[in-house]
Amino acid sequence: MTELTFSYKTWRKEVWEVFLDNRFFYMSATTAKKWRKIIQTVFSLEKERFTELMSRVTTSPSTAFFTNKDQETLNRALNLRRLSYVIFCGTTDQYVPQLPIIQEKLVELLKLDHSEMVHVEIYLCLRIMLVRFSQKHLLNFWPVLITELMRLFNAFLYNNVNDRPEEAQIALAGCKFLDLLCALELDAFQIFEWIFIKDVVASSIFTNISTTHHNNNDEPKEQDGPIPIMNRLGEKLTETSDSVTSSTRAVFDAFPNDMADPYPTPIPSLGQLKRPMLTMRSISSIQQLAFFVEHVSLYAYQCSFTLAHPDMPFIESLLQTDLLEGDIETTLALTPIDIFLVSSTVDSMTGLKKGWADKDTIYWMTTTVQIVYYGCYGLVAIFSFFFIPFAYFYYEEYDGDEDEEGHTWRDRVMGALKYTSFFVVISLLLFLFGLFVKPSSRPPKLDLDWLEKLLTESNGEKSISFVVACLMVLGMLVFIGYTAPGLSLLPMNMIKGRRRIESENEDVDNRLAVNRERQREIQSRYTGTNKPISTRDQRELDNLDDEESVDKLTYSVCGKQCGYIISHPDLFNPINFIFVQLSNVFPLDYVFMVLLIVYFFLATMSGVITLGVRFLWVALFRIRKGATMPQGLLFSTILLTLSLLALNYSLTAVVAPGYAHFGSQVYCNYTEGGQRDCSEHMDKIVPCDIYAPTEICTPTITSTLIDRIVVNTPFFGALYYYSQWAFLIIFIFGFIIALFRRPRDNVDMESADVDADQYDNEQSGLLENSNRRRTTYG
Repeated sequence: MTELTFSYKTWRKEVWEVFLDNRFFYMSATTAKKWRKIIQTVFSLEKERFTELMSRVTTSPSTAFFTNKDQETLNRALNLRRLSYVIFCGTTDQYVPQLPIIQEKLVELLKLDHSEMVHVEIYLCLRIMLVRFSQKHLLNFWPVLITELMRLFNAFLYNNVNDRPEEAQIALAGCKFLDLLCALELDAFQIFEWIFIKDVVASSIFTNISTTHHNNNDEPKEQDGPIPIMNRLGEKLTETSDSVTSSTRAVFDAFPNDMADPYPTPIPSLGQLKRPMLTMRSISSIQQLAFFVEHVSLYAYQCSFTLAHPDMPFIESLLQTDLLEGDIETTLALTPIDIFLVSSTVDSMTGLKKGWADKDTIYWMTTTVQIVYYGCYGLVAIFSFFFIPFAYFYYEEYDGDEDEEGHTWRDRVMGALKYTSFFVVISLLLFLFGLFVKPSSRPPKLDLDWLEKLLTESNGEKSISFVVACLMVLGMLVFIGYTAPGLSLLPMNMIKGRRRIESENEDVDNRLAVNRERQREIQSRYTGTNKPISTRDQRELDNLDDEESVDKLTYSVCGKQCGYIISHPDLFNPINFIFVQLSNVFPLDYVFMVLLIVYFFLATMSGVITLGVRFLWVALFRIRKGATMPQGLLFSTILLTLSLLALNYSLTAVVAPGYAHFGSQVYCNYTEGGQRDCSEHMDKIVPCDIYAPTEICTPTITSTLIDRIVVNTPFFGALYYYSQWAFLIIFIFGFIIALFRRPRDNVDMESADVDADQYDNEQSGLLENSNRRRTTYG
C-alpha cells in the first residue's frame, strides 16, 4: 500500500498513532524492515510530520500540573529514538533541509544535565547521522561532536564515576560512537583522531628508539605530545582490575555467528570489509570495555593498512538492533502478583538481575502496576466521597407519598446531590491541601537510592497520595474497631459454634413476647431518642515485651522523621519467615498471601456483623440476615473498603515487611574488580532490603506508594505506626472476651453485644416518620 500514494490518507492516521505508541520499538528485525518503508513514505509525503516530531523532543522540564520526572525522562528518550528511527529509515541526505534544526536540538540537549537514558539516545542519534548524512553537511557539527566525546571520556578519567550499570551504558554509547568513527574513516575525523587513539607507526618508532637508548645505557626519552584519551583510559582500567581480559571476555558474547570469536582474528584480512568492534547492546561494568580501549588503535591502523572498506549493511544492522527493544508482554497484577513480578527479575542463584530484566522492561512493568494501583485507589476515593454518600442521601430523600406531595425522583436526585456536594468539596480540599503541604522537617540525609526515589514524585502523585493517606486514616479506625476484634471473634465463633437448639427452646417464647412488647412501645413514641448506652471501661493491658515494643524505634531508617520505616528488624517475624521459605516452592508463597488477605477481610466482616455499624458507643445500624437497613449496607460497604486500605499498610509494614517490599529477591553482596560475582561466595547472596542496590533489587509498587506517603508526610507515618499498637491492644482485648463468651444463639435477632435499649433506639429512629417506607435488605 505504501507504493500506492493515493491510498495514503486511508492509513496515515493509524500509522502515526502506532508510531507514537511507547511500545512501537518492541518488535523483531523482520517487522522493522517492513516498517522502514512505511515510515519513509509517511515522512516523505508529509513534510510537516518531521516538524511535529521535532517539537516533541523537549529540552526543558515540563511545567504541567501532573508531572513525573521519570516519565518525562522516558518520553524525551523515546522521542529521541523516534527521531533517530525516522532518519535511519530515510535515504542518504533526505533530511538535509532539517539538519540545522536537528543539530540545534541536539546541542541544547547536550548542554543540559539529563539522565543516562537520554545520553545514550543522543549518541545513538549521532551514530545514525554519521551514516545518513554526507561529510560535507556535517562540517560545522564536528567541533560539537569532538568536544562532547572528550567531555564524556574525561568524566571517567578525572571524576571517579562509579562503576554502575548506568554509567557503563553511557561509556558503551561513547565507545560505540568512537568505534563507528574509526570504522567509517571519515576525512573530517582524521584531523581529531590523535586526541583519542595513538598513531601506531609513530608509537612503534618511539618504542624502537627507546629500546636502542636503553641498550646503549642512555636515559630513555619521554614521548613528546599529549597522550591519547584511550591510552589514559586503558591505564585507569588496568589499575582497577589486574586481569582485564578475563573480565571483558563477555564483551563479545553478543557477536553474530560469523563474528562469534573475535580474539583469534580481530583484524580483517586484505580486501575484507571492516566492521565495528563493539556489537553488544548493554554491559554491566566499564571493565567490559577494556579490550576495546586497549586494541582500538591497532585495529584502526591495520584496517587502514589492509585497505578494508566499511561493511555498511552490517553497520546498519547494528544500528537497527540498538533501535529495537525486542518483544514484550504486559502483565497486570495487584499485591500478590506485584510481589511475583519483582521477585521474578532476580536470579536467586547469582544474586543478579536476569537477562531480560533491563531498565526499560522493569520501568514499564512497575509503571503498569502503579497505574492499576492508582486506578483502584481512585475508585475507592470516588465511591467514598461520591457514590456511597449519594446512594445514602438518595434513600433518605425517599417518601412513600411522594406523588401526593409532588416529589419526583428528580427531586430526590437533586436533594441527594445537594448533600453529596459537601463530600465532594472535602475531597477537593484534601486534594489541594496535599498539593501544597510540605513536611516541616525533611528526613536526614541518607545515602540510600531507595529513599531518594521515594522523595521524587510529581505534584499530581503527591495530591493523590495525600487523599489516599487521609482515607487510610479512616481505614485504620475500621481496622482497629472491627478487624482487631474480628480476628478474635471469627476463629472463636467457628470453634464454639452455636448453642444447641434444645437449650434455646425455653428462651424463644420469652424473647418473642419481649420483642412484641418493644414494638408496641416504639409505636407509641412520636420522636426517637438516641440514648447512649453505658460504656464499658476498657483498661490498658499489661505492658508488652519491652524488646518487641522498641523494635521499630531501634531499627527504623530515620525514626519519627520518616514515619518509622523499618529497615531490617532483628526480631523474628514468623509470617515473614514463612513467606520467604514458601518462595522456594512456586507458587505457595502467593497462595499463602491471597489466603492471608482473604482471612483479614473475613475477620473484618465478622467484626462488622458482630458489632454492627457504630459511632463510638452509639449503635447506628445492625447487620442481620434479611433485616439489614439499606443505610447499614452502605455503611458496611464503605467500612470494608476502607479496611482494605489499612490492610495494605499492615501487610507492608507489620505483617510481612521484608517479603511485601522485595518478595523473594536476593542480591550478590560481594564485589571484586567493580563487578558482583558470588559464584564462589554463595553465602554472600542475601535477601534484598532497603540498603541493597536499586539496580538489582526492585521494590514492589504497593510498598513504594505506602513508603512514599510515610516519608513525605511523617505525621501519617507516626499515626499509622501507633495505630498498629492500638490494633494489638484491641485484638488481645477482643480475644479475652471471645474466649469467655458463650456460643451464639441460632435465633439471633440481635447482635450478641447489643442490648435492648440499642435495639429500641434503632427501631424508634426508623419509626420517626410514619409515612416512611420500612424496607430491609440483606
